[in-house]
Amino acid sequence: MFISLLVSWYVYDLSGIYELNWLKEMDGKVLNINAGFDEISVTIRNRFEKINLKVLDFYDDKLMTESSIKRARKAYPLEAGTELIKPTNLCVSIGYDKVILFFSAHEIRKKIDRDKFFEELNRITNTNGEIYIIEHLRDWKNFLAYTVGYFHFYSKKTWLSTFKYGGFELIEEDKITPFVTLFKLKKNGSTS
Repeated sequence: MFISLLVSWYVYDLSGIYELNWLKEMDGKVLNINAGFDEISVTIRNRFEKINLKVLDFYDDKLMTESSIKRARKAYPLEAGTELIKPTNLCVSIGYDKVILFFSAHEIRKKIDRDKFFEELNRITNTNGEIYIIEHLRDWKNFLAYTVGYFHFYSKKTWLSTFKYGGFELIEEDKITPFVTLFKLKKNGSTS
């Protein structure tokens, strides 16, 4: 338990992940999709003042029963204008240049729903749009850090299969910390 707390302190408090240095540039229509706790919209707005940011949240308290999310929502309510949606039907217009999923995509627990979610992302993203996914992976490092908690994460193989099913290709993979991975995607067949 001590190691888990130490790693969490490192990842969330010391690593600088919230400085968003992994977001090199942002312009146009940007979508930030959360699963109960919006950790970065304010920072995105402050850092990239000229973007048109929309925030969605697919938290469902009947399916997502972790008490940590419930506590976070009480302490940090959703910002005004956040739209509540279902991950299988995003109910937004098309034409997004960037979509950000910051520790949220893994909360879609059913494969069929994850696959539909990524099809929806493909539908709403511009031809040259980019998807940024920040996640822990179900790998040996996160096992050592979180023991059985690592089962809440998905393997790289699972993510790559999901991306492919949704019609995306991986254009960049970066370890933000030894425990956190950035996947950057584009639609299959799009050009930079």
